[in-house]
Amino acid sequence: MSRKILAYFDSENNAESARSALQVLRVNNIIVDQIPDTDEKISYVPLIPIGQSWGAIGTIGLRNHDAEGSEGQVTHLLEAQVEEEDLDEAMQRLIENNGFKIGE
Repeated sequence: MSRKILAYFDSENNAESARSALQVLRVNNIIVDQIPDTDEKISYVPLIPIGQSWGAIGTIGLRNHDAEGSEGQVTHLLEAQVEEEDLDEAMQRLIENNGFKIGE
């Protein structure tokens, strides 16, 4: 059984690196797309492992921040179908390429 995954990135380079990292797994229909500019405020939630599953603990603000504290906006979306057996590895690869999910 496959699961749909969505991840958001603050650069095209990070999104394309994540796409490349996922291609060695059982992942289909990988799409990277640019997100149109908007005035809408969005909270970003880092993807992290929680026990046996993936989730998030809190939001980190209206914009994502890098290690130096610089603010950036999410500019690209990666969407894919991943086989259940490869889900944890796929999520780890998204994290390693600075992927975010959108918070509620």
